[in-house]
Amino acid sequence: MQVQSTEIKEIQVVKKFCDICGKPAKGRPCRICHRDVCDEHAYRHWDEWGGDSSTKYCTECWKIGESFRRRKSVLSEIYEAEIDLLEEEWIKKAKEKILHDFNKKGGK
Repeated sequence: MQVQSTEIKEIQVVKKFCDICGKPAKGRPCRICHRDVCDEHAYRHWDEWGGDSSTKYCTECWKIGESFRRRKSVLSEIYEAEIDLLEEEWIKKAKEKILHDFNKKGGK
């Protein structure tokens, strides 16, 4: 036997609102202060190291970080320059070794 009935189910809906202005907010909270922020109070930063997603900051935390981001940028440039020098040194040493071994074997 079959009996058909109608059931009403409750679902829980969580709505986010900007912790700064109260407008609807969506997505991740600020990476630093963890506040939910609307598009008007959010800044999305695409990381220079790659990846498909951005990091979300509230406009206040982003502004506070200005001098820190400049310093990070300078350090990144120094770091990348050092890596380039190490790569060049590695290539030079490898070529010297191969040439030395080649000459040692009589150029064969």
